[in-house]
Amino acid sequence: GAPKAQLSSLGSASWSASAPHIVSACVHPPCEAGRMGDKLQKKLVDRLRASAKINGKICADCTDKFPNQINMEHKTFVCMSCSGIHREFQHKCKGISMSLWTAEEVASIEEGGNVRAEAVFLAKWKPGDFPTPEAGDTGKIRKFITLKYRDKKWYSRGAAPDDPPHPEPISKILPGEAPKIVVNRTAPP
Repeated sequence: GAPKAQLSSLGSASWSASAPHIVSACVHPPCEAGRMGDKLQKKLVDRLRASAKINGKICADCTDKFPNQINMEHKTFVCMSCSGIHREFQHKCKGISMSLWTAEEVASIEEGGNVRAEAVFLAKWKPGDFPTPEAGDTGKIRKFITLKYRDKKWYSRGAAPDDPPHPEPISKILPGEAPKIVVNRTAPP
């Protein structure tokens, strides 16, 4: 096996006396690129926290305050209990401070948020239909999430603020056969 002195140059490495040929090295050795990545992650997490202060003070699916998870499927801020239930439905959830983020993910969450999701998924909802479940009441939360996201009981796509238009196919607008569009692939003279 390699001498221990050579292993220390790998960053944080561990040495197994019972299996000297197995060495596990840290995947993120301390280097300039790692520090720059840490700074970027901190900025991204700071952006998520700022967005949560505006768009996620209360869990999207129960009454828990200051949720620290994000439901990536619906771009909502949820509590730990609700994130576990969302995972049962195969919805990907990430912890705000315990996950790695891309700028694209953060931008999409900033465009989403609990207010926007509520405008779509609870557009036709009235508290008497099914009151917002209390934090920790997993049975009611599971039922609420089922009705809200899977069954789309109160859903209305057009209710989202700044929602882009959804054009109809031309065949539904014009009677008979839709005209064929021919594209000239040669450049004009």
